Amino acid sequence: MNRLGFPFGTGSIGESQQFASEFGFGFGESDALAEISQRLAVFTVLSGNLELGAGFVDDGGRMTLGTGEDYERSVEEVSKWRPYGQPVRAGVRDGLLALSGSSLAVDSWNAGDFERLGDDERFSAVGAALDSVDTVSARILLDDFSISNPLWPRLQEVRPEVDYPITESFDAIAVGTAAPGGEPVSVVAYVFKESAAADTMAPVVRDLWRNGATANGDPYRTMYDDVNVETIGPVVLLSATPINGASTLDPLALVYRTENVAIHSGS
Repeated sequence: MNRLGFPFGTGSIGESQQFASEFGFGFGESDALAEISQRLAVFTVLSGNLELGAGFVDDGGRMTLGTGEDYERSVEEVSKWRPYGQPVRAGVRDGLLALSGSSLAVDSWNAGDFERLGDDERFSAVGAALDSVDTVSARILLDDFSISNPLWPRLQEVRPEVDYPITESFDAIAVGTAAPGGEPVSVVAYVFKESAAADTMAPVVRDLWRNGATANGDPYRTMYDDVNVETIGPVVLLSATPINGASTLDPLALVYRTENVAIHSGS
């Protein structure tokens, strides 16, 4: 299934009504969402009092919206939420609704044949850290964030003037939004291999966000204010307030651009 294109709770009333007409429920009816994506494969789990729309039909134990094989495109079934007309599979287990383009993924969900993300120490550690600041939404990225990642540009060669001061390795970053007191705050969580590494890197991360700059020379302090850092076990948790009116890059964009706040020079 191509990415559905929401996040829940942020669409307009009209968009929510359009979504509900196809899927059976609107944005605000889901109280929590978790999603895993790898290339075109997306698996989404939602909680809430949700009922699937009449377009879903029983398909051998799973529910299906649309026709055709997994990921098969159909110009006749194109919609705002299925831009290529691909079928959507659905399953319900323990009061949770799963959506995917993969029949195998949904069948495994229905059968209980899956691993829980909470069993991964990286997810449990970062989840606890994000919960501690009442995070509203977040995306967790697992990758090789080292400066020597062969899939990325040779950063030290193409950006010789850029400093990469985070010298301890991490293989997970979470970026999201918290709303303490109702005001949006950006949060970034780095998951290091051990607590000692997090303690060592916490002041480095804080100084980088306060005094560092992008590869283009744009100071982070012109994008974010009130930068605070704390350590929770192996996690360095940063919170910062986007500056209104500034040309602020979303933390996720900083990760995708391989800026030095998202790269380590450790081994």
